[in-house]
Amino acid sequence: MKTTRQKNDGFTLIELAVVLTLVSLLMTSILAGMRVMQQKEKLTKTQEHLKLAEEKLQSYLTLNSAYPCPASYAAKRGDEGFGRSVEECVTPADETIDEHDIKAEFKSETITAEGKDKRFVRIGLLPFRSLGIPDAESVDGWGRLLQYAVTERLTVKKTFQQKKGAIDVVAEDQKSRLTPPGSAQYVVFSTGEDGAAGYSQDGIRQSDCPADTLQTENCDGDAVFIETFKQMVPAEKLSGKSGKFSNISYDDHITYLQMQASASGGQSGVIVYLFSEICPEGFEQIEMPETVETGDVERLSKDHASKGIQRSGKDVVCQSTAYSKTITVWTNKKVEASICPEQWTSIGYKDLPADFGITYEVCAR
Repeated sequence: MKTTRQKNDGFTLIELAVVLTLVSLLMTSILAGMRVMQQKEKLTKTQEHLKLAEEKLQSYLTLNSAYPCPASYAAKRGDEGFGRSVEECVTPADETIDEHDIKAEFKSETITAEGKDKRFVRIGLLPFRSLGIPDAESVDGWGRLLQYAVTERLTVKKTFQQKKGAIDVVAEDQKSRLTPPGSAQYVVFSTGEDGAAGYSQDGIRQSDCPADTLQTENCDGDAVFIETFKQMVPAEKLSGKSGKFSNISYDDHITYLQMQASASGGQSGVIVYLFSEICPEGFEQIEMPETVETGDVERLSKDHASKGIQRSGKDVVCQSTAYSKTITVWTNKKVEASICPEQWTSIGYKDLPADFGITYEVCAR
């Protein structure tokens, strides 16, 4: 009589262990990939929102000939001042800054710090509502409000001088990234993934400024900020700091504006023109810069009515305080309205002989 062996339809313990191990490895790989994707999305979002903040600050400057003051650290969502510039942020010249009060000031509206050449800097949250930035784009990729520091004198039209930035941005070795050092007009920054000294989207401070880390520089209330993405830095490079860092990680993200020296010795982002009698809005009268030859400065009239060439001795040299780019658009003598493209502002018309029958409008942004 033959006997048949019954087939076992189940899995052995060893087989189950192998399957579970493979599933575990697969899930770990999937989750790791998802975390990488999520982090990349958050970084991209942060960079996009920092770029938007820069664009809005430049648009604000164009319209107001000055930057906005920061928004209050103390205002919470629902408060009238939440996300809006404080009314004034200019410190009297004879006032001194008590560094011991800075920690307490994080609970008040804004912080005042002394920057380059004893010019004051004001620090607070980005005034996103004053800039016309939607609430959803006022935060970084981790949902924390962007912060903002600005040279005080650049928040007032009559004292605005683009080369008078007073903020420094340094690398991990404490050496300035700027030329000249301490010349940034403003800084906008995200507190990164760890959110050290960050503020929630409702305006609630989530942690104190950490001690002895690289990113301490971005929340210690002074006019110096740090930009680095290096996670490990040799101790000997950490010059200018007292003691050793117990944690030298860094995950902040920062953007800033300075007027950098060009190869010719002038200033990039500066427009210089001769105008008839008076400098228009967005320009200030200056002496002829040593780095600019008279022949390199175009003569512009402010409007068609003053387009004539007989203005000997009435020209003034004007340097832009609000614009960094120009384009020239062909028009004609009869046109009465500006034909500058959208987002560009008319600053005048090229001075051509009256019998040419054509005119070139100069647009700036």
